[in-house]
Amino acid sequence: MDPGWLFYCLFVTMLPHKMIIWVLSIWTFVFGALAIRAHYRGPRILVYLFRPITMAVIISLVLEAGSRARPDYRYTIAAGLVISLAGDVFMMLRKKRFLEGLIC
Repeated sequence: MDPGWLFYCLFVTMLPHKMIIWVLSIWTFVFGALAIRAHYRGPRILVYLFRPITMAVIISLVLEAGSRARPDYRYTIAAGLVISLAGDVFMMLRKKRFLEGLIC
């Protein structure tokens, strides 16, 4: 049995919609604070870890919180955030990929 499936069945399906939004909001704050702390105090590898995770949680928050919005609008916003995530990853690389990050 896949542990991810078990987690989903036990926790995600049992949580009410507003609780899921609160949990994702808290995780966004936690990962964002850890990314900022890693940026100023190091080690640098934690920035490479927490910055994309923060954006991924924000994307999941948009998809979950916007579940009552029109699907095309919700997916357009999520697609824009995914492209922004790609731009962030390009900008974080050692060999600066400014142009690629700017294009994203």
